[in-house]
Amino acid sequence: MARRKLNKQQQNRISQLKPDPKWQQGQIIARYGKTVELKDEKKKIIKARIPGKLQGNRPADDICVGDWVYFNPKSGFVESLCTRQTQLTRFMRPVSKASKSAEHHTEEAIYRARGKIVAANVTQLCIIISPKPFIETLTIDEYLLAAEIQGFKPLIISNKHDLPEAESEAYQSYLADYESLGYEIVKLSAKEPPENNPLIPLLQEETSVFMGTSGVGKSSLLNMLVGDEIAVTGEISEAAALGKHTTTTARLYELPEGGDVIDSPGIREFKLATAGQMDLFRAYADLYAGSRCQYSDCTHREEPSCAVKEALEKGEAMQWRYENYLNLYETLVEGKI
Repeated sequence: MARRKLNKQQQNRISQLKPDPKWQQGQIIARYGKTVELKDEKKKIIKARIPGKLQGNRPADDICVGDWVYFNPKSGFVESLCTRQTQLTRFMRPVSKASKSAEHHTEEAIYRARGKIVAANVTQLCIIISPKPFIETLTIDEYLLAAEIQGFKPLIISNKHDLPEAESEAYQSYLADYESLGYEIVKLSAKEPPENNPLIPLLQEETSVFMGTSGVGKSSLLNMLVGDEIAVTGEISEAAALGKHTTTTARLYELPEGGDVIDSPGIREFKLATAGQMDLFRAYADLYAGSRCQYSDCTHREEPSCAVKEALEKGEAMQWRYENYLNLYETLVEGKI
């Protein structure tokens, strides 16, 4: 039976529902189908069931990791969902019976896929990269654009700095470019002792989500931060150099030194469905070099007297950033595959 879709009146009634004095507040730390694990005000882990009213077809109706809810300890049911401050949405690639065995699906399938909210009340997006497997700048830029659109503080974490590849001129130049753009980068290795880890202070008082392609060491890094083998790790696939998917479900972890981290399932490709022209302009403000275009509606492609084109000619803007901008403009603003 298809899940019932709630109308706007029913959605408002749920979000504005006054809590019963017998209810308690808690935060969702994991979800397994119609059951969730939540942390109550005393930090006790409790299992609860999700009622039909919170299993709607609309993402706003559905409960996810990071959500604050009211639950009834007597009945064992979640009763209402608190208003989200932020939410992280990723776009799933639909897998048909004919394509289940395929390693990659078509760009058209990726673009048309339905969005799914995977984490709520996030404040910081931690983008995990590594020298092996090497992550293309277009992928990183799309993560950064997602942080811009969804209101998260971006933090780039360069893992596996114990590998020889981390010292290569190409990788160091890669990191230096992002640092010159004003993005904070933390360089570390999950294999090193956690003492004096430069990442720990940056996670305190934040609800961070770890994102990155498979094989960059998200699970190993999480194990090091939490101090236990709580996330399954896997070896890198030599054939694809993308790594094995190791995390099976999104989960929120409370860090010993303060702060929360949400670990999401390993994904090979992160795709935004759409973006506004102004979203892209804000994310690529470095291309302007402090100048203005002649035309206020300039898209920085074919128009004359374009400040971005002039900055590129003078070497004041990075060519690879401009190429990524053009790519994302076509796919996200114009909807071209």
